[in-house]
Parts: sequence; C-alpha cells; structure tokens
Amino acid sequence: MRLGYFLSSEEHAPSALLEQAELAQSAGFEALWISDHFHPWNREQGQSPFVWAVIGGLSRVTDLSVARRRFAGVAERWFLVTRAKGPAWDHARPRREQAGWPEHAAFMDALAAAGVVVLGGPVGPGDGEDALLVLDVADEAAVHASLAGDPWSGTVLTTSRVAPWTVLLRRPGPPA
Repeated sequence: MRLGYFLSSEEHAPSALLEQAELAQSAGFEALWISDHFHPWNREQGQSPFVWAVIGGLSRVTDLSVARRRFAGVAERWFLVTRAKGPAWDHARPRREQAGWPEHAAFMDALAAAGVVVLGGPVGPGDGEDALLVLDVADEAAVHASLAGDPWSGTVLTTSRVAPWTVLLRRPGPPA
C-alpha cells in the first residue's frame, strides 16, 4: 500500500503547499495529490494558486510524484472504444487462449502504462461479446493511431464504435 498526502490548493497559499510537501516527504509519504480548478477564482472562495506553477515548485522541493485531482464540475473528455470479435476470432477458445494473446496483452499493457488506456475489458457475461476501452487521447484519429499497432486489430478484434465521452461525475477521493 502506498500512502500519499493531499495538498488542498483551495485552502493554502503556494508557499504553504510547498512547505507541506516537504514535510510530507520527511514524514514518509510516497506521493502527492493536488486539487486543480479553472480560473479565475475570487477572494471570497479562498485560495486558488495556479496549480501548474505549484507543481513546478513541488518538483524543486521534493522528489515525490504528483497527481492532479479534478473536481465535480470540471469535465474530463475521454473516448469509449467498442471492439468486437473479428474474423480471426476462434469461437471454440476463450479470450486468453486466442492466437496472439500474449502479444495483444503486452501491447495493451504498454498503452495502459503510458496512460493512453484508462480502463478496459470484456463486456457481457463470461468472456464477453465485446471489449470496451476508455482512452485518454486528444481525438478520434489518436484513438485509431493508438490501436493500430495492436496485433489483434482488424483480425481477432475489430473496432466497431468510437465515441467521445464527457465525464461529469466520479467517485470522490484521490486517484487510485
């Protein structure tokens, strides 16, 4: 289990956030989270330093990794990708026994490690009829470019739908 420290940019000035980060590292915390908001912000609402500048400052005073947390009301735009069983799908075998599974799994793991794939997996009972991916990319062209190198693309799996998805609601708390 990793423990992180949450920096509340709504409650503290930049200098206080930097001091808190240093103390968190000294106390053994392994990561930092920081809230971000759209600007402008008014004095009656409390603090709201420009978070990107604070993140730059954090890199000077600590070597802990920093993750931003987006709050309700700040839309996130991702892409939903539905992939269907393609012409090379062997219906006599489960998903993980399809030809080229290790190569496909390694490719998808690399996309997840790079932050391109946010979530992914089969949809439906058992092995699922389709697979659903959530991608964090700029546009639909980037979706297709990201998946082009998948050894299963166009053969074992085909892309049947790509749709932009605006996330307006998510569970509270720092990212997992």
